[in-house]
Amino acid sequence: MLFNLSQKKLFLTSLFSAAILGILTWLVKNSPALQSIDDRVLVFFSQLRCPASDVFFLAVTYFGSEGFITAGCILFAVAFFIYRKTPSYILFLGTMLATSNFIYFLKTLTERTRPEMITPAYQEALSSFPSGHTAFAVVFYGLAAYLMASFAKTKSTRQNLLAGWIFIFILIGYSRLYLGVHFLSDVIAGYAAGFFILSVSILLLEKLLSSEQPWWKKLWKK
Repeated sequence: MLFNLSQKKLFLTSLFSAAILGILTWLVKNSPALQSIDDRVLVFFSQLRCPASDVFFLAVTYFGSEGFITAGCILFAVAFFIYRKTPSYILFLGTMLATSNFIYFLKTLTERTRPEMITPAYQEALSSFPSGHTAFAVVFYGLAAYLMASFAKTKSTRQNLLAGWIFIFILIGYSRLYLGVHFLSDVIAGYAAGFFILSVSILLLEKLLSSEQPWWKKLWKK
């Protein structure tokens, strides 16, 4: 197990994340109190904005965009092909496709309008809940760090990968609030969706790699 993750911890993480996501989805559809909190948080972040910071966080948020994630998947495809890690990339790509479809389903289900109290740094087309950028940041960088850690020879390298992943997904989540394109509950739901999918994906990967099926082991060890 990389990063000292046990199957029990991953399973509990997936359950907790699913519960948080379910609760927030219900609240977004039924609770005016949640909207009131979201509005106040949105106003607070709008007061922090300035032109220089806008440019910085526009760059940051790009690293969670669909275009950048797609390019990253292509690069990882090349890397996994070179190192003959076919099962890993199949799961990696499948996880990213599942994330995209799951987020789209939730956006269609809730149809939450984007923040209108303030002027956002730029316009987004799809509904607000949950934050797709945030979910992709958790899943893409988390799974990438997890798989790259399998090549790491030292504990410090694995710890650096873990720290880098945490820093990236927190920063991208913050950027969505700062730029005024999401509410706080959107970002939290994006984290919950991301952790749910990532936990299930890693559980599946560990199951495949520990399987007695010879062809999985053969592909992994090449």
